[in-house]
Amino acid sequence: MSNLHKLLEDYLATRHAMGYKLQHAGRRLLEFIEFLLAQGSSFVTIKLSLEWATKPSETSPQWKSKRLSLVRQFALYAHAFDPRTQIPPPSLIPYSRQRPHPYIYSQADIDKVLNAARSHTDSLIASTHVTLIALIAVTGMRVGEAIRLDRHDIDYDRGILVVRQTKFGKSRELPLHPSTIEALRAYAYFRDRHLPVQHASSFFLSRRGKRLIYQNVHFKFHRFINQAGLANRRPRRPRIHDLRHSFAVRILIDWHRAGVEVQSRLPLLSTYMGHVDPAMTYRYLTAVPELLILVSERAQRTPEVRS
Repeated sequence: MSNLHKLLEDYLATRHAMGYKLQHAGRRLLEFIEFLLAQGSSFVTIKLSLEWATKPSETSPQWKSKRLSLVRQFALYAHAFDPRTQIPPPSLIPYSRQRPHPYIYSQADIDKVLNAARSHTDSLIASTHVTLIALIAVTGMRVGEAIRLDRHDIDYDRGILVVRQTKFGKSRELPLHPSTIEALRAYAYFRDRHLPVQHASSFFLSRRGKRLIYQNVHFKFHRFINQAGLANRRPRRPRIHDLRHSFAVRILIDWHRAGVEVQSRLPLLSTYMGHVDPAMTYRYLTAVPELLILVSERAQRTPEVRS
C-alpha cells in the first residue's frame, strides 16, 4: 500500500466517523490516487489535480468542479501529514451550483407511480416497491434510510419505526399512522410467504432474498415514472427523492389549513425528517401555488400590529 493509499484510507475513516457516507467520493478519490501514481507522483499536485478533474473533457463544468472539490477536501487533510501536498484553489474551476427545483407530487401523481409499480410482472418485486415508495411518501424518509431498515426496526405494537445511524450519525423514532403499520405488516407477511430463502435481515428484500441496492431502486423508479406518464413533467423529471420534498410541503400545507403556528412546529418537522438544523428543512419547503395562496390568505386574516 502506498502512502497515498494510506492517507486516503485514514481520510475516509475520519469522515465516516463524522457521519459522512462518501460511497461515491471514496471510489472517485481512489481513481485519483491511481492516476497520481500512474503519473509517477507520490503526492497531490495542483497540475495533476486539474488534469484529473477535467477528464473527460466533454463533461459539464459542474462535473469537473465536483471532482476538483473532492480532491481539494482530500488535499487539505493530506497536507497535514505530507507538506509536499499542493491544495488546489477552488477558483481553478469556478462553478455556481444552482439547487434544482424539486418536483412536488400530487396525490394523483403518487397513485399513478404506485399503480405502475403494482403492475410489475413479479408479484414480490411489485409488493416490495409499492410498499417502499408508499413508505417514503408518507414519512419523508431518505431512500437510503428506507432500504437499510431491518425487521426489528419496526415496532408494530407501538406503531413506531426506528431509523438507525443515518446521515450525521443520528437515529430517530418515527410514529406511524395505523394504516401504515398495517401496510408494513401485510408486506412482511407477503414477503416471507413468497421468499422462503432469505439471506439478509433487511425489511425490504430483492427477489434473491438480499437487501435492496440503492442504484437498482432508482432504476426501477425511473421505469415506473415512465409507465405513469410523468417523465416529461416540469420543472424537472420527477425523482424518488422528490417524494421527501413533497412530504414536507404537504405537512406545511396541512398546518396552514389547520391554522396552527407553523414557525414553532418547524423543529418538529426537522426532527422527523432527520435534519440536525431546522434551516436545512427550509430547502424542502418549496413554494407551490397552493402553499402561496394559503400563506397569503392567512397573512391577510392576521390583524396588523401597530405601535
